Amino acid sequence: MLLKLLLEDTQPKKCLVFCNTKRMVDNLSDSLHASGYKAIGLHGDLKQNQRNAVMRDFKSGRSKILIATDVAARGIDVDDVEAVFNYDVLRNWNIMSTVSDVPDVQAEKEPAIRLFPGVSN
Repeated sequence: MLLKLLLEDTQPKKCLVFCNTKRMVDNLSDSLHASGYKAIGLHGDLKQNQRNAVMRDFKSGRSKILIATDVAARGIDVDDVEAVFNYDVLRNWNIMSTVSDVPDVQAEKEPAIRLFPGVSN
């Protein structure tokens, strides 16, 4: 998986990975977690207490990779995010500039990387 190679190459302290669907968030977080990555998923089907726990784990560094749908990720306020990956083709291209430009994400001015399954990069 290209994302795993990028994670190994860049070794970010914390990173965000955006997916289009809740199912993809769950599948990707399960896959990365099974491969030994400290990954956790965030999407709209989680209860508020679950979302709070996910964000607590990510902010504290217990989880290094937050995988989220673009809608669930709005309003994330986390320091020291070093990379942002778009795993799927974005349905709303404005999200790219919103996520990359909002100071709350603070991706250390690193470029966001788009990963499109089935499309050559």
